[in-house]
Amino acid sequence: MNYITADDAPFFIENGTADCNIPPVQNKNLAEALSAVIGADKVTHVSLEGAGHGGSQFETAENLAQVIAFLDQVLK
Repeated sequence: MNYITADDAPFFIENGTADCNIPPVQNKNLAEALSAVIGADKVTHVSLEGAGHGGSQFETAENLAQVIAFLDQVLK
């Protein structure tokens, strides 16, 4: 978070609420820090309820559609 600058690219941050590798609060803190500098409109933060550090919740059609929509929006 020390290196966030106003010209950073948009971010899509996704985590599972049961992630034991990276505490979900770290992703929340990163999203908030990015939003304060680059704007909330350029930061998408999604928490997948019950998901760990990967797994089938990340591979659902609904979740993949959300990722693709983000990429479509920022890669125009």
